[in-house]
Order: sequence, then structure tokens, then C-alpha cells
Amino acid sequence: MSTTTIRRRQVSLADHADHTRTVLAGYEHRYRCSSSDMLNAVRAGKARETADIAVWMFNYRVLTRLEALSGPPRIV
Repeated sequence: MSTTTIRRRQVSLADHADHTRTVLAGYEHRYRCSSSDMLNAVRAGKARETADIAVWMFNYRVLTRLEALSGPPRIV
């Protein structure tokens, strides 16, 4: 029987937010639409929430909560 080892890496809220912004940028490029515009379209029934869009909207919600906890984006 094999054993699986799980390694945990501690990541700051700011680093997680930066990564999530990168993920969102990919969706925004693919759909040629901002995350906030897509959320509004889904809520208004103008866009159908596919599995892909649901993952996008989940990540957008995660980012808004991370920003509320860690503050505005870092400038590097």
C-alpha cells in the first residue's frame, strides 16, 4: 500500500490575491469581458452560467473577499 504525502505551503493573502487576479485575467481575455460585467450579466440573466463561468465567478468572489481582508492590490 502506498502512502501519499501532502505538503502544505503557507501563502500570504496578498500572494493569493495576486494569483487569483492572474486567473481572472485569463477568463477576462478569453470572454472579452470584465469579471464585474460578467457577474452582472449572469445575475441579470443575460449570460448563462456554464461550469467554466461558474469557476470564473467563484474566483471573482474569492478575490473580492481577499481584497477586503488584505487591502488594495500591491504595486510592484
